[in-house]
Amino acid sequence: MASILNIFDGPIYDSSITKIEEVIVNPSNPNAISNNDVIHFSQNQVDTLLLISRGFIEITGELTKETGTIASTSLANAGALHFFSRAVLKLNSHTVEEVYDVPHTCIPKIYGTFAEGETRNLAVMGWKTDLISEGKFTARIPLRVLFGIAEDVRNVLVNTRLEIDLTRSQSDVNALYSTATEAGVSVKLTKIALSIPHVKVNDARRLQILKVMEKNKSLKLAFRTWELYQYPSLPVAKKHSWTIKTSTQLEKPRAVILFFQNGRNNVKTKSSSEYDHLKLRNAKVIINGEHYPSANNQDQDFSTNNYLTFYEWYTRFHESFHNFPNPYPLLKFTAFKTEAPLVIIDTSHQKEAIKNSVVDVRVDLEFKEDPPANTTAFCLISRDSVFEYSPFTGAVKKHEG
Repeated sequence: MASILNIFDGPIYDSSITKIEEVIVNPSNPNAISNNDVIHFSQNQVDTLLLISRGFIEITGELTKETGTIASTSLANAGALHFFSRAVLKLNSHTVEEVYDVPHTCIPKIYGTFAEGETRNLAVMGWKTDLISEGKFTARIPLRVLFGIAEDVRNVLVNTRLEIDLTRSQSDVNALYSTATEAGVSVKLTKIALSIPHVKVNDARRLQILKVMEKNKSLKLAFRTWELYQYPSLPVAKKHSWTIKTSTQLEKPRAVILFFQNGRNNVKTKSSSEYDHLKLRNAKVIINGEHYPSANNQDQDFSTNNYLTFYEWYTRFHESFHNFPNPYPLLKFTAFKTEAPLVIIDTSHQKEAIKNSVVDVRVDLEFKEDPPANTTAFCLISRDSVFEYSPFTGAVKKHEG
């Protein structure tokens, strides 16, 4: 309150940043961008300040058809994410983050953590936006969508070599959406590039950074990683217990996100960027015998729009993820049911015995009726991760404890 009396303080202008330059990095093999190819980017200039939170992958391509003109096919929502099956980020040749099944990791993350206004920035990626013009398109995937480190680490990386590997999907069918059955349409990518901002600073700030480097002081990178598990063919039964994993890793699970798809994979007339509720009734996560949530069953019923608990979990997660008291989640109540009925279970409050032991994760599911055949279940686990790196020696290691 006393700040209202600071009538003699003048304006403060920060001139420490002299320039932010967008640097384009091409793949090591620009011609290897077809299905199943591994696309490698390497930013080898180490005497730099990299702002990866504002970096992006730019993709240029076109839709082609064997015969005739394309009548009803375009890119699916966030179709650019479906071009890739795996993404890896390395610092000084050390793997810091690895993402498997890129679309089904990143799209639920968008639904769960982005606000409605934020998704306007994703129009360049094709989020609820048609990027096709005369059969051609250009899309940009922000690195903050692909990697947790680019989402959570907003400061620059000092004197660090950055590498990114993107593995192309086996097929691009899921990247397409058609309002009617249209055969012979495919995607051809013509160019992929990485854009990374390089930050230039004035002499005073550069001297300050050099002094830190000379002391060989390690800098910490704290961010949230996303680990996806799949059950490719869920049993046709009302109740199912799914053992997710057993692990000794020390990263603390923050949340578990459950979602399902039926009849969407490699079907152009159904969006592969949306999910199905399958009349899920109850869901629990069990970590080393501890139940989340600890309360009784939820007894939800999507057929009567009684999915209030699941939607409340969804809004609470958006609030806790951003540490913001008034959440503005992307999905409104009705859209939550029809587009992405994510069941988000908070697992961040744990006993010390759980945090420091072998972690066993299991999910118990109960449906109102048998889920249809060929249903895929997904489990996305959000974890805390901390790395240390030395701008002086280039050493990178995982921070324990």
